[in-house]
Amino acid sequence: MSELDKEKIISFLKNLRLLRATSFLVMYFFGWFFGWYFSVYDLNYLTLGLGLIAIFFVWQFCVSLNDIFDIEIDRISNPDRPYTKGYIDKKKYIIISIILGGVSIFIGIFISLLSMIFIILFIILGYIYSAPPTRLRKYIFGTIFIGSGSALSYFAGIFSIVPILTMQQLMIGILIFIALSMGTVVKDYKDYEGDKKAGVSTIFTKYGLEKGTKIASVLLFITFMIPLLLINHIIDIIIIVTMAILVVLLFNLKKIKRKTQITMLLFFIDILYIFLRLINVIMF
Repeated sequence: MSELDKEKIISFLKNLRLLRATSFLVMYFFGWFFGWYFSVYDLNYLTLGLGLIAIFFVWQFCVSLNDIFDIEIDRISNPDRPYTKGYIDKKKYIIISIILGGVSIFIGIFISLLSMIFIILFIILGYIYSAPPTRLRKYIFGTIFIGSGSALSYFAGIFSIVPILTMQQLMIGILIFIALSMGTVVKDYKDYEGDKKAGVSTIFTKYGLEKGTKIASVLLFITFMIPLLLINHIIDIIIIVTMAILVVLLFNLKKIKRKTQITMLLFFIDILYIFLRLINVIMF
C-alpha cells in the first residue's frame, strides 16, 4: 500500500467524526433504555442494534452534505478532509449521501413507524442545516442543529420501545435539546478563520475570539448545570458544579488547542454520571 493510499484511508476515517457520531448514538441508546426503564415494556435488543446503525448512517449523511457545501470553509479550517483534498468528487459524494440517507430510512422501517419518522426528520434537519437555500449553518444559532439532532436521536430510541411518552421521558428529551443547543457552540471555535472568510455567523465571528469564548463559556457552564433539574442531591450539586467549572477553565486555557475534543470528553463523563444516577446505579 502506497503512502498516498494510507493518507486517503486515514483522511476518510477521521472524517467519520466518531466523537460527534458517538454523542448521537449515546442519545439513541438513552432513549431506547429510558423507553424501557420508565415504562412497562420489554427491552428489544434488535431495535437497539438497528437504531444505532441507522443513526450512524444519518450522521454520515449530514457529514457528507456539510463537506459538500462547506468546501470553501474547510479549505481553511479543515484542509485534511477527503473532499477538500480531492480524494472524492462531488458527484460520487452526492450519490453516497443519498445512499446513506436512504439506507437509514430503510432500517427505520424495521424499528417502528415513529422511530422511522424521527430518523427522517433528522435527515431533513441535516439537509436544511448544510444546504441552500436555508443553510442554517450560516446563522449564529446554527448549533440548534446539534440540539435538535440529539433530541431526535433520543426520541427515535424511545419510540423503538414505547408508543407513547411519559412526562419524565419527554422532560429528558427537552433538556437534551436545550443543553446541546447551547453547549455545542464551542464547536465553532476551531472553524473561526474559515467561517469568518465565508461570512458564516457564529458567536466567534460576530463577537471575536476573546468575547466569543466568554459567551461560549457561559453557555457551556449552563449546559453542564442543567442536569440539576433531574438530579439534585447535595453530592450531585458538588460533582456537577465542579465539572461545570472544570470544563469552562479548560476551554479558556489558551495552551489547549483541541478545545472541542476536551469539551466533548468531559461532556461524555458528565452524561455517564447523570445516566448512572437516573437508573440508581449510583445512589446517595
